Amino acid sequence: MTVERYAFHDCEASTAAGVPLRIHAGVHHVERRSLVFRVRLGGRELDLTLADWERLLDAGCVGPVVAAADPPGTGETHPG
Repeated sequence: MTVERYAFHDCEASTAAGVPLRIHAGVHHVERRSLVFRVRLGGRELDLTLADWERLLDAGCVGPVVAAADPPGTGETHPG
């Protein structure tokens, strides 16, 4: 089981079973289990098959979380 964070865009999609789903923009935790991707959306969890997950990726609804870049030319990290 792996838990990662992904950036989601406002998206309307449906699962392989035809269940419509609405995912609001934001960074959400995604837990990879053996046969499903469990997306944590606030107070609820949504289980997606691999095919459902790939449809979201192909539609551009989800992508990697992008870290803030360092100021140009410094190459330094600054404590937050």
